[in-house]
Amino acid sequence: MKLLFRSLLILITVLTLTLPAFAQLDPGNFVIVQNRRIVGEIFVPEREPGQTNYVEHWVLFPDYIYPASGVSLDTKIKLSRKTYTSEADFFARVPWGPGFRYVRIDATDTDVLPGR
Repeated sequence: MKLLFRSLLILITVLTLTLPAFAQLDPGNFVIVQNRRIVGEIFVPEREPGQTNYVEHWVLFPDYIYPASGVSLDTKIKLSRKTYTSEADFFARVPWGPGFRYVRIDATDTDVLPGR
């Protein structure tokens, strides 16, 4: 569990450095591409404009490589050609099998730093 948490923290850090100023993903369907291979899918449900709390559903395929020091990866998040219409549709149709990982991200996006 610590390895998963640490790996996700590294992934979020890498994504923060490669994505535009806002780290959140817009609602929609995305794929995770590493070294030109699709290694995961992401579904972000619709939300109200200005909503600060939202969820992202990530399915990581068995060949997904967690970012780590000493590992050279070209990791990108791109719009998907697949369209999922809801969380239920995503869970019913997203690829799944042995070695796959599900990651749920409950995010808060705000311009207020806790404690300040």
